[in-house]
Amino acid sequence: MGDFILQFDKIHALKFKHKWGLLFHVLIVTGCLAVFCWPYRNRSDIWLFLAFISATHYAQDWVKIKLTGKKHGFFFFVLDQALHILFISAIFLTGLRNISAPLNENSGFWLSLYNNDIIALYVTALIIVSYTAHYLIILFKTDFLRINGAVSLFEKRYGFLERILLLSAAIVGKNWLMSIPVVLMLRPLLFRTLRRHLEISDRFAFPTEIALSGSAVILTGLALGLFL
Repeated sequence: MGDFILQFDKIHALKFKHKWGLLFHVLIVTGCLAVFCWPYRNRSDIWLFLAFISATHYAQDWVKIKLTGKKHGFFFFVLDQALHILFISAIFLTGLRNISAPLNENSGFWLSLYNNDIIALYVTALIIVSYTAHYLIILFKTDFLRINGAVSLFEKRYGFLERILLLSAAIVGKNWLMSIPVVLMLRPLLFRTLRRHLEISDRFAFPTEIALSGSAVILTGLALGLFL
């Protein structure tokens, strides 16, 4: 959430203009981590680990900016995200891995929600098929198809909604899988209807665009299925 949803375009631009811009971004990431660790806020080791994540995130982004500037390729983006996950996963090398869930017989609604693994996995998958998939598709088209991967704001938002609907339909059950081709076929229909009124590229309804968007959902769904 801190690295995608709350990294607005202006914050992203500030990272490359000012050192405090990068610091501001890392503070947002740290704030998100702190919010999601609120049941353990009285543990000093939690705050030490959050400090470790903040420091490594800052160092990693600083190195990334120095090496690539604003431009980086598909595999570099994947490596960058993998390293972020790897540093967070370092928690399993500490004593924090033995902490039990903050749930007891008198727990309230929010703690029950907090401990619901299905919700946590679903929200994670939604971020992946929306924001992460968006950047991966752009970089894939640029690096491997040798075409400009940039899209208009409408196309970006439509891609988000399309993949979220597809993932949700796949999770609900097999009977809903029939909706997937219907959702995908909406692209050509919308292109014919709205291209004169909105900024939509000719590639919007290309089979390549539909296949890339659908593939992102399928891969995320398969990964999600490993944990459900």
